[in-house]
Amino acid sequence: PGTVGEMLGRYPNLWVEISHRGDVAPRGTLSPEWREIMLIYPDRFLLGSGTYTTEYWYQFRYYFDNYRSWLKQLPPGPAERIAFRNGLELFNVKYRDPQIPDAR
Repeated sequence: PGTVGEMLGRYPNLWVEISHRGDVAPRGTLSPEWREIMLIYPDRFLLGSGTYTTEYWYQFRYYFDNYRSWLKQLPPGPAERIAFRNGLELFNVKYRDPQIPDAR
């Protein structure tokens, strides 16, 4: 996390993808070092997923349950950014909240 923090400070267009990293939240508890960097740069982290092998499909729920667990250890704003809003922004995707009726 120290090197990542240095790089984020040095390169303003750098984004960090953190899926499948065991050091972010060992045993389900968000690392204090990673938490600190995520709170400094909440708009620069991405949490991805991928099904690059068929075996991954069987573990998909496990990984996302783990992500949700440690995301709850962040304030709601940064957690939401890391969970999905940063990805939408990076790929210029418009998001419509399904809880809010379409105003057309």
